[in-house]
Amino acid sequence: MEDALAFDAGVLLQGQKGLITGASSGIGEAIARRFRRWGAAVGVNYRSGADAARKVVEEIRATGAETIPLQACGERAGSAVYVPHLP
Repeated sequence: MEDALAFDAGVLLQGQKGLITGASSGIGEAIARRFRRWGAAVGVNYRSGADAARKVVEEIRATGAETIPLQACGERAGSAVYVPHLP
């Protein structure tokens, strides 16, 4: 079953872009890495922990995938964040 899901997701995400919140650790990091394996460019969003986010970005870039770190917090209503275009 997981193989079928991975194939479908890989087809759907190939060449797409994903912004993964909390991607500097834990579940967010695992999702960012999975998106990369499925062919998506990845925005690694983090609120704090810039060093951990940079490490995730460096490891993803080492595989040849496109990725950028993005520090942002969406906890406050009315806050807006500019997200640059992934290359």
